[in-house]
Amino acid sequence: CNDSWWYKRMEDHTEGDTNGGMLMFNCNDGTTTTDVLYECELEVCAETYINFSAFIAPANALRDCNAYQDAGVKFILKDKNSGEQIASKTIKDIDLNKGWQEIAVMFNAGEADNATENKKEVVLQFINVAVDGNCGNDLLIDDITLSVCTPQAVLETSNGTPTSTILLGKTETLT
Repeated sequence: CNDSWWYKRMEDHTEGDTNGGMLMFNCNDGTTTTDVLYECELEVCAETYINFSAFIAPANALRDCNAYQDAGVKFILKDKNSGEQIASKTIKDIDLNKGWQEIAVMFNAGEADNATENKKEVVLQFINVAVDGNCGNDLLIDDITLSVCTPQAVLETSNGTPTSTILLGKTETLT
């Protein structure tokens, strides 16, 4: 690679991981918005709120060509069995000057795939959304995370006091 085009010594996003890795996508001219850059199947707990997050950065160091295109990506979570989209997040025109940027989307996994198990199979896809140009449009992704998101509930008496904030699924006694 031309050293002036690619980032020199760009480290992965993970702090303290001196030998870590990251995904790199070379989205050249001709990639379409239906091209899946990455896809994986996951099994999650049904009826659970889940937070998907990842850190993204452009892979290019310069905008030194006539048809440069900033990177862009769409993250899609789909029900594996029905193909129905559960959640999505699109990031366009990822700025060269911002470095690593976190993106996140929260979703409810939905009903279990069958009555005997509390599981849901989902598909995670990364799709290129920046299709113009013959240079640029290259993307780095790191620290992909799916985590259970436990919503909080605020409880208060009819007169407004006392109040308490608890995690859903926990018990709290107001006195």
